[in-house]
Amino acid sequence: MDITRIVTLNMFTKIGQAMPQELGVYKFVRRVFEYQPEKTYDFALYQDEAGHLVLAKMWTGNIKNLDFYWLKNETEIYKALAQTVSKYKNINVSAPSYKGAFHTSNSFILLIDYLVEDRNLQDLSVDDFHSIQLYLHQVGRLIVGTRRVKSRTWWYFVLSGFVNMCVSIIRDPCYSVRYMRAYSALIKVLPQYCKESLVFTHRDIKRENIVMQQGCLYIIDFQLAVFTNKYVEVANTIIHCLEKKRASADFTRALMRRYLREGKESAVYKAFAYYAVLYDQAISRASTTEENRIFLNSIEQS
Repeated sequence: MDITRIVTLNMFTKIGQAMPQELGVYKFVRRVFEYQPEKTYDFALYQDEAGHLVLAKMWTGNIKNLDFYWLKNETEIYKALAQTVSKYKNINVSAPSYKGAFHTSNSFILLIDYLVEDRNLQDLSVDDFHSIQLYLHQVGRLIVGTRRVKSRTWWYFVLSGFVNMCVSIIRDPCYSVRYMRAYSALIKVLPQYCKESLVFTHRDIKRENIVMQQGCLYIIDFQLAVFTNKYVEVANTIIHCLEKKRASADFTRALMRRYLREGKESAVYKAFAYYAVLYDQAISRASTTEENRIFLNSIEQS
């Protein structure tokens, strides 16, 4: 198969590689291009003898980079979730079934159930988000002892928050004082963070990562999932909503109203909302700076 190689801005990840013709009992059917808007991984459909379709997500590169470790983390998440099927079932929210993983010296492939959306879900509602949260927290209780899922302890936010603050200041010096203030707010709540129990969080809840099938919301793309504070999920979701106006303003405001409370909870939410701004400003394209400023202003005014 003659496939044109496309190399992303990340010099260690190669997109457009020829997919294997066979992966265990599954045979190659066709490539799937609608799953790679940011061209980080290759996607393809495979089929077994019974006609069951699975989706293959492949990383290829000469040096293991963040994309590799994210996909490896996602694989461990799906393995852990597979162990919860017999213990917990939610008819409203679920995740695709894990079907296998294949690893060579320069590639890593994850196989999961292929889901075809049968209803056009225009946007997530606050109730949808709440249902997803409940599902994640419940399965998190079942997989917390498996050691497959990573945790984000307080020192992670101290170090990564500081690095993200420095990069944010370099990229947007006009807001340097605001970014330093955001990092300071994060540090102040970390003692409380240490006292609270960590929950299983997806960290990338957005419309593109939800598939609606037979009335059930299926969550995909678990590569960033970890155990951390519940407000990390809320803050990340809101910032995704603001990027390119991916969600309606009504949903964003409703989400902030529902999860923003007076007192201690408000302080924790605001601190991790600040962290979400620093993180997004540090790693995202320059075009998102304006959205991050808007979110930063809304946090300060809340």
